[in-house]
Amino acid sequence: SGFSNWTGMINRFQVDLQRSSTNADMQKWKASLSKLKGKSFKEKIVGVNRLMNSKRYITDKKNWNKSDYWATPVEFMTRGGDCEDFAIAKYASLRALGVPAEQMRLAIVLDKKLGIHHAILIVYDAGKAYVLDNQDKAVKDLTQVRRYKPIFSINQQSWWLHKRA
Repeated sequence: SGFSNWTGMINRFQVDLQRSSTNADMQKWKASLSKLKGKSFKEKIVGVNRLMNSKRYITDKKNWNKSDYWATPVEFMTRGGDCEDFAIAKYASLRALGVPAEQMRLAIVLDKKLGIHHAILIVYDAGKAYVLDNQDKAVKDLTQVRRYKPIFSINQQSWWLHKRA
């Protein structure tokens, strides 16, 4: 279901992008991102993480009356969202700032501490991997994050199923 949730969200987001000139939330999003243009890679990921983590957390049940709904970045900016919505908005924001899709993966993980599924964004640069997580204000090096067990990850080019070797 994660794959169909992802592709459905991407298709809806394409429609949002076509209507972007008349959408106030889309204009606010673009204005927020414009402040990060020309910054270093690390400043971009830290800035995007901070910007998106300032949005409201709300469950899909309360927000959409569905058990699982992957919101577009525009929907997220308008209504808030849950963990995958934060990760998707960060992914789209970094794409808008020129970060290639192949440097990012939206990862669905098992939070071993809480025993629940969670979504994070992993961004790769210069041999390092960074975790952008709505549960953590700081961008962390992936090697510092031990509480998550990866299940699958996805971007606009590929998807990966993570299994134990």
